Amino acid sequence: MKILVISNYYPPRVIGGYELACREAVEGLRAKGHEVSVLTSLSYADTDVKEEGVYRLLKLDSECSKASLPVSLLKLWGRELADKNTLRRIVKSFKPDIVYVWNMAHLAVSLVSLLQRMGLPVSFYVFDDWLSKWENDPWFASLTQNPAGLLNRAFWHVFRFFARITGTFALSLPGELSSAQFASEYLKKLTFDSVKSIKSCDVIAWGIDVGKYHYKSPSLNPVRLLFVGQIAAHKGIATVIRALEILNKRSGNGFTLTIAGSFPVADYEGYIKELIVNLGLKDKVTITGQLSRESIISLYGQHDILIFPSVWDEPFGLVLLEAMASGLPVVATGTGGSSEIVRDGYNALIFPKEDAAACADRIQSLIKDKELFERIRANARRTVEEKFRLSLALDKIESSLKKLSENK
Repeated sequence: MKILVISNYYPPRVIGGYELACREAVEGLRAKGHEVSVLTSLSYADTDVKEEGVYRLLKLDSECSKASLPVSLLKLWGRELADKNTLRRIVKSFKPDIVYVWNMAHLAVSLVSLLQRMGLPVSFYVFDDWLSKWENDPWFASLTQNPAGLLNRAFWHVFRFFARITGTFALSLPGELSSAQFASEYLKKLTFDSVKSIKSCDVIAWGIDVGKYHYKSPSLNPVRLLFVGQIAAHKGIATVIRALEILNKRSGNGFTLTIAGSFPVADYEGYIKELIVNLGLKDKVTITGQLSRESIISLYGQHDILIFPSVWDEPFGLVLLEAMASGLPVVATGTGGSSEIVRDGYNALIFPKEDAAACADRIQSLIKDKELFERIRANARRTVEEKFRLSLALDKIESSLKKLSENK
């Protein structure tokens, strides 16, 4: 098959697991003998990146000024027209059998309608909650709170009417999609709760290349805690820091915490760093900043327990799989799609979100009970090997895309 992949970001531009998984899907499908091209955006991280088969040509809506409503909308309209021309050009030269959409957040969603009018089968791989949000109208929601009031609203309604009758601008995805694959049952339900009509859908859990993750030997004194991910309020990192304080008060300052990730919001960075100082943990907490995948894999081998303290409903949980494959027992909240990976007392220990004392209790349970420690991490590795291998996900994706392509 000739497959055109469309995604808002593509490595080296990485926000989280979505972009990394997209690249693994591209490389995996190519390894299976398919011809795959990628159409994505050009971001600051990609300026000097040249990669065969990757076209960094799309524009993000964040590039359109929001200084005033008329100017912003006109720029967005211009972006839509330019991106449609780009898509037509790529389709004409590449001639794909199928289009595989990964993440359209901040892209022109009218591209999907254009692909449907061109008669191309389109499938989605849904790795987070972006698809469930397109029924909402972010522009109109912001307008209702805008003190500028009636003039802006009048312009907005005129613009919407003209855009819709001319078909040159889209505010949401088409009413019916042909095919979608969801990384978790949670994401599938979330999307259908938002009244999306999809003819064919599958749950295809993502996986990892287990061979890249060395199953570490246990430490004699397992007190090195690890958090991997965005350092943001919804990730629950403040809970882990408070749990660290509790643990050190109970056991005499033996525990340390490494936070591997970056701060997307400057105000939250100040809050977290102040919290660390106020709790007397400055010498116990290390913040690494954004790391490469290879460096994170190395970190797993240098730590003893992964804490996954999410407050929000996680779409999936790629970090969980990596840590579990590496032999780290996991202490987690088990929210959203991550509940389909972890099972309390079998391959992880679960605690209520934002409950630092309960988090500390679960960690201490692992430290005190060596048999529990070994059983949890052994079952975790087994879970990944049996259910969450990258090869399994790629086989299912290939089968789903072939079926859609053959039925076009």
